[in-house]
Amino acid sequence: MVIVFGKMKGITMKKKLLLAAVITTAMSVCSPTFAANPLDVPDGKVIQNQSAEQGGAINNALGEFVPSPALTVGSNVQFLNNTAIGKGGAIQNLNADITIGDNAKFVGNNAIWHGGAIAHWAADGKNYNFTLGKGAEFTRNGSIEAFKYDPSQWSEDFILGKFTGTGGAIDYESGNDLNILQALFNSNQAFEGGAITTSKFSTGNINISDTTFNLNATASAGGAIAIQNNVGALGIEGSTFKGNNAYASGGAIWSFADVNISNSTFDGNEATGTAAQVADRYSDVNDFVSSSPEYDGGFDTDLTESDRVGLGGGALYIAENASATIDSSTFSNNFSQTVGGAIATHTGAKSLSITDSSFSNNTAVGNGGAIHSTVDLSIKAENKDVSFTGNEAAKGADIYLANSGKTLTLDVASDKTMSFDGGIDLNKGNMVITNAGNVLVNAAIENAASINLSSDSSLKLGQNFSLSGTPDVTIAGALNSQNGKIDTINVNNFTGGGSWDLDVDLANEKADYFNISGNANEQLSIDVDKIAFLSSSDKEDDLKIDVSNKEILNLLDKDLYVDEFKLDNTLSNGQTLVFHYVSNPFEEMPTDDTVLNITKDYTVDRLGEVQASDYVVQSATGSAIVAANKQATGFVVGTDKGLTLNNITMDGFTNGITNNGGKLKLMNASFKNSSGAAIVTDSDLTITADKGTSTFEGNTNAVELTNANLTLDAKNNGAINLNDSIKSNDKYTLTLAGNESGSVNINNSIGNASVVLDGTNLKLGDVAYLNGLDFTGNSGTIDMRNGATEHLNLGSLTLNNNINLAVNVDFLGSDKASMDTISAGKYEFNGHNINISNITLLNDSTEKVTEIPFANDDLKGNISTNVTKTAYSPIYEYGVSYDAATGAFTFDRSENKFNSSILVAPVAAQLGGYFTQLNSYDQAFMNMDMKMLMPRKEREALKMLNKYAYSGDGTYPMVYSPLYNAEAKKGGWFRPYASFENVGLRNGSRVSNVMYGSFFGADSNTYELKNGAEIQYSVYAGYNGSHQAYQGNSLYQNGGTLGASALLNKGNFFTALTANAGANIVDASTMFGSEDFAMLMAGVASETGYNWELKEGKFIVQPNVLLSYSFVNAFDYTNAAGVKVNADPLHAIHFAPGVKFIANLKNGWQPYAAINMAWNFMDDTHFKANDVSLPELSVKPYIQYGVGVQKRWGDRFTGFGQAMIRNGGRNGLALSFGFRFALGKAPEHTSYTASSEIKQKPTEIRLSGRQ
Repeated sequence: MVIVFGKMKGITMKKKLLLAAVITTAMSVCSPTFAANPLDVPDGKVIQNQSAEQGGAINNALGEFVPSPALTVGSNVQFLNNTAIGKGGAIQNLNADITIGDNAKFVGNNAIWHGGAIAHWAADGKNYNFTLGKGAEFTRNGSIEAFKYDPSQWSEDFILGKFTGTGGAIDYESGNDLNILQALFNSNQAFEGGAITTSKFSTGNINISDTTFNLNATASAGGAIAIQNNVGALGIEGSTFKGNNAYASGGAIWSFADVNISNSTFDGNEATGTAAQVADRYSDVNDFVSSSPEYDGGFDTDLTESDRVGLGGGALYIAENASATIDSSTFSNNFSQTVGGAIATHTGAKSLSITDSSFSNNTAVGNGGAIHSTVDLSIKAENKDVSFTGNEAAKGADIYLANSGKTLTLDVASDKTMSFDGGIDLNKGNMVITNAGNVLVNAAIENAASINLSSDSSLKLGQNFSLSGTPDVTIAGALNSQNGKIDTINVNNFTGGGSWDLDVDLANEKADYFNISGNANEQLSIDVDKIAFLSSSDKEDDLKIDVSNKEILNLLDKDLYVDEFKLDNTLSNGQTLVFHYVSNPFEEMPTDDTVLNITKDYTVDRLGEVQASDYVVQSATGSAIVAANKQATGFVVGTDKGLTLNNITMDGFTNGITNNGGKLKLMNASFKNSSGAAIVTDSDLTITADKGTSTFEGNTNAVELTNANLTLDAKNNGAINLNDSIKSNDKYTLTLAGNESGSVNINNSIGNASVVLDGTNLKLGDVAYLNGLDFTGNSGTIDMRNGATEHLNLGSLTLNNNINLAVNVDFLGSDKASMDTISAGKYEFNGHNINISNITLLNDSTEKVTEIPFANDDLKGNISTNVTKTAYSPIYEYGVSYDAATGAFTFDRSENKFNSSILVAPVAAQLGGYFTQLNSYDQAFMNMDMKMLMPRKEREALKMLNKYAYSGDGTYPMVYSPLYNAEAKKGGWFRPYASFENVGLRNGSRVSNVMYGSFFGADSNTYELKNGAEIQYSVYAGYNGSHQAYQGNSLYQNGGTLGASALLNKGNFFTALTANAGANIVDASTMFGSEDFAMLMAGVASETGYNWELKEGKFIVQPNVLLSYSFVNAFDYTNAAGVKVNADPLHAIHFAPGVKFIANLKNGWQPYAAINMAWNFMDDTHFKANDVSLPELSVKPYIQYGVGVQKRWGDRFTGFGQAMIRNGGRNGLALSFGFRFALGKAPEHTSYTASSEIKQKPTEIRLSGRQ
């Protein structure tokens, strides 16, 4: 029995439901079973261009309350351009399970109501499964309006809800869990849920993994996904949402269900409607739904309530009763016309928790550029740093708490950082910072009720920090307000217990300051060696500097000096720092723990024995020199004493430091010109370079060791330069520690060392410094590249992990081709390899293929390389391979490919020099082009100035009388220009080319020749700039042009000639470094054309042709790799025929469209590098077309603008605009009387409809 419920007139929905209950009961007794479904689709089938009332291609529906047979759709099927008036543009599946195989494709399917591609639903109250295979694609499915992605192009019917469909790709209204894996949803649309919608009848979870949602859109909520409240949860893993758009809320996702997002990207999603627009739209939709005769209950009227749908959330909107958990995801470039550029929550939402996720360049016109939260908000940095950067909003560019009294919790793990640079508006809410990590706020914290920095946590205030709202503040952790300026922090009640690192400005006698209006409880500890001093003072008197209006300070028991000022603990109280003047901070060694900050260089007679257990000498400005007067004695550190040097250079001492059992800490400390050793020590020593430099130079020895080991620790772009030797009578361990951005540069003997490489880069000035030594590799790189090829012969080699080796190759060695090599008397590999990480080719091989032995039989099986494809010499590109069987490297340039860096000069000549010349010709002829937009009668009338009347045929009744024409008279002009293009050079790379500049010039009056022709002369000059970029190379060009031109016209024929010369300076950056050279350019050009006028000049068709010769000479130079580059001049012919279509409108506007084809002849570059001929680069033919407009204002001023598109050899857009102004007085009008030579009464002049 088959029962179908259609539109049953006179039967209400209530009666339908009652009848359905009866039928369902009967069916449960009958329990029907089905054979194979005849609608099943086999693998690989294509179904296209079908249409139906329901299910455009497949309608698997026996009736609204009747079970249908399960539907199976095979793999690799395609549903293309199918249409349904009701549900399921491709498939309607009612009251049945559905299975779709892998790699299904749904493109261009449409339905007015639900499910542009698939509508899966149930009317009998049961759950039916929807199984979707991996790799599905859904593109351009949706409502009838699906092909109009731009919301501004949606029809009025669509906007008003006539097409009220949901789920542009999938409408999921029944079933258990829906799993979507490795799918693509692209440019789907619907009124709600641009790609996917679930209704309140769905009860399972929606799990989406490794899926991309691009450019999906909705006229209401959920640009990609809209989830109703009965769904279990929405889970998203490893997916990308880019460029999706919702009018009201949730540019990517709108959800009434809980949302769990991890490892996903949200980029460029938008919620574009304003509050008023959304409210108006939903009012219109409600009106339509309630009155539409087509409405049969298929649209959920609850969803049309704008207050329920909500506003904002450029990427994500969390609706009523829903929670969101976000982990390891990024939100960038999202936008909301209202609130929450990235995320917004409904007032009735439950919670929002974000972990290891960052937000950049999100924007809200209202509040909350990144996040607009109505609930307590938790942000964590557990496994990675978290940053909020570049976000913008009216309030709270990073975070806005919409409901007062809510709490923002920042939870940062011990080795992680969380940073904000846009601003946080707490809206009378609270901020809690917890855990042991670092929070950096480089923006305003506004409207805070309280701020609580818990114990072990850290808050750093950036230079743009400010605080408003006078909150209660608790500092139980570490506060750092050192940002290079003096901050005043206004608070209500204050509770200390933590520590404070602050700025002090001695010159202006100011410091960071707590202004407390309420109570102060407990104190803040100040570690004096962490005070940052912004300046010193020239005063020779005590300084008193307040840091608070209440007693909140607890100074740690340590003396502090700043140049000639000593912080006096006995005179300082809980709110004031007192600095006592002393004459010389080095006059005697302090006996108590002391920090000496120096802001200038000092020369001393002696230093002597350190008396304190912790004596710190550091530069407050980044570097300072302590120099000896006549080889004075340096520091002597005895047992139980300690010396720390930070950013200090010791110069000219006998021994810089003599350490007799003391404790040394040397950070970015340098030693020069010691007559003995820079450092003498009998205990282990560590020298550190962290974001700085430690250099040993000019000393007899860098370090003298006695029964001690040495660690050189270079990290975070720090460098240790060991230009002096290390002396030790005993065998010692030299550990080279740090990280991959640091370097230890050994340029002298290191004595009897056993070397351990542990993370940093070891750069060898000469391999002899390591020859014969025992070497252990834990991690890091040995860099042997010192301009020659050498053999490093170690005593022994032990690998506890893989290490890297960077080598040189010399193809032109004295005997044969060679490369840096390594060997050892004894090997212990422990399963690890030496990886050849970088190969620098010093020169070029004379052979196409060169094989160079590298590793001996003991080593060859433990060599690997990540240089597996190419290595670059200064001229060529080589294929690289390593043969573990022979231990040899093979270098192959049989394909004759060139290093892109050697081609910067020919690229500059073509795209900078030659293109600049072509542009200069266009600029020179622009005046003639402006003039020849006028019809002939107007130009003829110019010649009749003050002479006689012109009657014509009555179309243009005129007499040229007092009118003053700008183009006919001398004047000046100015024309900026810019172009943006990609140029695929013949025999070369594809180059990004940007040109910009301005031309200006002056024109003479127009002169009439005897044959009736007219001529006008011009001179001009211009600034030319350009930037070329390709394959990692960058070129900037700047230069100028000087030229002159003559413009001749007679009747409708015209021609022009120009000649100019110019020069460019090229600054290039390549893999070898920076280089610069100059170019000289010159050329002549002619443009000729004819105006074919229609309707008395109202319309003009103008065929024209431009012919030019250009000379470009790049001067010889030596590039950054030491290669001599020389060139023959470029002699190029440019031929560009075209046609222009012009209109002369009555309102004085002159729009035109133009098209021309351009060919270049003899434009091949001819360059050599070390006498090797480089590829001859040239520009392929191209077409350019575009539009422009000209307008004259008054008697003197004419403006124009033009945009041209280029395709072919040049691909891009060229823009120019400018103006011309006439100079001199307007001519006097000659009066005519009855006795005049001309008796006719003059008529008023009207030129080309200009009135």
